[in-house]
Amino acid sequence: MNQHKIIFVEGVAGTGKSTLAQFIAIQLEKNGYKTKWYHEALDDHFLTDIDVYLNSDNYSFKDGYCAEEFIRAALDLWKDTIDKAEKDQEVLVIDAGLASIFLVLMYNDVPSEIIKRAVNEIESLLPAGSVIVQYYTDDVNHSLHTWNNRAQWAKQFMIERVENFPFVKRNNVKGEDALIFEQRKVQEFMTELVNSFSLKKLRIEVSAKDYSSYRKHVMDLLSLKNINYAFDEQDLGKFCGIYQNDEEDLVVKMKDKKLVCDWGHKDLVLIPYEKNIFNLRSYPIYLKFDNEIAGKPHDLETYGQQVFRRAGCKFKRVEKSGFPELV
Repeated sequence: MNQHKIIFVEGVAGTGKSTLAQFIAIQLEKNGYKTKWYHEALDDHFLTDIDVYLNSDNYSFKDGYCAEEFIRAALDLWKDTIDKAEKDQEVLVIDAGLASIFLVLMYNDVPSEIIKRAVNEIESLLPAGSVIVQYYTDDVNHSLHTWNNRAQWAKQFMIERVENFPFVKRNNVKGEDALIFEQRKVQEFMTELVNSFSLKKLRIEVSAKDYSSYRKHVMDLLSLKNINYAFDEQDLGKFCGIYQNDEEDLVVKMKDKKLVCDWGHKDLVLIPYEKNIFNLRSYPIYLKFDNEIAGKPHDLETYGQQVFRRAGCKFKRVEKSGFPELV
């Protein structure tokens, strides 16, 4: 693999694109590549500056702005980021990087010839060997199933936002139907978009949820060796407990032979990375357990890239009654 390239990971909500992007970034690092993963919600994402062109409630262009200005600003940000990565010889893994630009154009009914021109301009900036991996699903209700497993406030927030999209309003769909309608249209658009790029690409239908097989196909595409850090299940038990700071509790427990935590969302999987260090699945956040007393860690610290204020938190193990069995 070239030392400098971009790996795009695309897919509608709930298909597993962020989890896949994280897996790719970790495997690149373990295979000796200098890597930067841009999670789509990263606080300092290089595309954040284009938000000044958009209304936050429905991604429409603010008064006085147009698609051409938006595209030009996005291209400038892409060029700066790619130039820096080339200088640093980094492989960039970008979660929903194409969607971040092109869905705005779709939501605003930008003509196809302008979108095609933007595709050509972005592709002309990309380093040789860049690839696109797209997860997609034939189950049109998949997105709804995913949102049902998330916090209800997040689902309602997304429904209200989607209902404000111009193309959703025109079709007069509301509530959960609006969410499904939007995700169907997004997937159709992104499939057409991915196919319009001449980059090497891999499209995987994920309804069977055979993610270990999907990851193997991706590793083959990237010519990477799958390197994992394995814990014995009995050793994982020592991390289980209730960790607390002045603002919140973080509960670590075993579920289905995996270490998970309740932290904002329930049952977030912790992926072994190194001794006493875990990745928070789907997020660029690490959890480091330290200060063992009587065989159990009593300190927990989070670090990584800032997403939802999850990096830089410190917790202490506490004993609390009223909690269910953790192991």
